[in-house]
Amino acid sequence: MHRNILKITLFLILCLSVQAVAQQSTYSPYSRYGIGELTFGGFGPQIAMGGLSAAYADSLHINFYNPASYSALKLTTFDVGVRGELNRLSSSTGTDNARTAAFSYLALGFPIVKDRAGIAFGLVPFSNKGYNIEQKITDSLIIGNQLYSYEGSGGINQFFLGAGFTVNKNISVGVNGSYYFGNLKTTNSVEFPDSTNFLNSRLIRTTDIGDVSASAGINIKHKISEKSNIIYGFTGTIDRKIKAQNNLLIENYFKTTSGGEAIKDTVLFEDGINGDIVFPVTFSGGIVVEHNKTWLVGADFEMQNWSDFESFGVKDSLQNSFRFSLGGQYSPQKVTGGFWSKRAVYRAGFKYYTSYLELQNTAIEEYGITFGLAIPANTTKIRGTSEKPFYSNINLSFELGKRGTTESSLIKEEYLKMTVGLTLRDKWFNPRKYD
Repeated sequence: MHRNILKITLFLILCLSVQAVAQQSTYSPYSRYGIGELTFGGFGPQIAMGGLSAAYADSLHINFYNPASYSALKLTTFDVGVRGELNRLSSSTGTDNARTAAFSYLALGFPIVKDRAGIAFGLVPFSNKGYNIEQKITDSLIIGNQLYSYEGSGGINQFFLGAGFTVNKNISVGVNGSYYFGNLKTTNSVEFPDSTNFLNSRLIRTTDIGDVSASAGINIKHKISEKSNIIYGFTGTIDRKIKAQNNLLIENYFKTTSGGEAIKDTVLFEDGINGDIVFPVTFSGGIVVEHNKTWLVGADFEMQNWSDFESFGVKDSLQNSFRFSLGGQYSPQKVTGGFWSKRAVYRAGFKYYTSYLELQNTAIEEYGITFGLAIPANTTKIRGTSEKPFYSNINLSFELGKRGTTESSLIKEEYLKMTVGLTLRDKWFNPRKYD
């Protein structure tokens, strides 16, 4: 019965994830720059704790941010999640609201040597573009109204495969190999609705991305009492040149009497231009204090060297970004039995992020508070053993935050994000007791 329920659940989750991938993932005007709005690729537990990930190693969850954590996996673990977001965009001239739904993460991890080594692989979003900006300029003497439009769509995804190993009882190391792939499309146009002497013009740029990269991590555990530990975690990537291909189209067009468009001529068409996009060096470090598997608190710091970003040999005016996270979790009762609220895990956190954008001499900053809980969904007892049942759970994560400002003609975003995840656990490769 449990196997059938598991198969049905996995099928429904995968259908929901595919539907979420197909939807636009962001409406942020700040996704116009660089490779778009960066997506924190943590899973439900990390999101609920403000992004705590560098030193977070849980035997029951996958933490792909630090592959050294894979060595802590005790069971085969399947993690999947989807995200919904409500946004309120404010400027000096008015406000607007937007809603999005998106795929959040999908991963499978399992131990390969008990208490020594583990493997995980999965799919997470890396960045998204999704904006539609219009600007109207009036020149009543010569041209009349000019309408400028800027649109962007698409995103970059990351498939990862990694392994973690325990060097000794206090040190674990790991490595992730990643394949980045996706498509980014931008469309910039200018129209002259009041003049018949000027043709409308449009530039369409499509960038296809596909290349591999790698990252590594280490966890160092220090025992401070019989039931308490301090864990230090560090992760990093090298300077990454990701292969990409550009397609560029510039065309002139006019509006027909029926309201449609007719192409007048093609100014430029370049197809299949090969080049590189330089992703930044990334480094993160963190510390976690845990006690008796009942509670933990920790902090993270991450730096990304976006000042070295290049796209097809052209540098952009991006700044280095920094993220600080503070969070923790508490489980009232770790043993089985009792009401579900006593078996749940409660989480909360805070994050501060200085993005790679500085517009109008103003750094674009982001603040957020996070909270969530893991609700036990079902129990599974390993057949033929005396081991206690273990739980799969539903992970609910919420984030309230603000990005940007209305000063200097900029835009302030206020958002509520909700991530719904499901963690399923089982024990594979269990030897049979009877034939």
